[in-house]
Amino acid sequence: MSVFPDARGRPLVLSSATGVLAGPYRDEKLEVAGPRRILRHTFGSRLAMATVAPQAIAALMGHTTMAVTQRYMHPSPEFLRDAMTA
Repeated sequence: MSVFPDARGRPLVLSSATGVLAGPYRDEKLEVAGPRRILRHTFGSRLAMATVAPQAIAALMGHTTMAVTQRYMHPSPEFLRDAMTA
């Protein structure tokens, strides 16, 4: 089983994933960093919003400094709004 299957259930290759992941960036005229970086930002952000400790996120992402890890953690507007009402 593939993490990212295509319509037929076959593993999605990186070249195909690039278009799928980068499409919304291009639509909004944003710089496309590449699918690997997009996935890394998503991974870091989702862990942060799940309240995983930053040190654990750094270890999972293989970072040696917290400064690098912080670049990959982007809380959503909804997460920030909910944090204000907690």
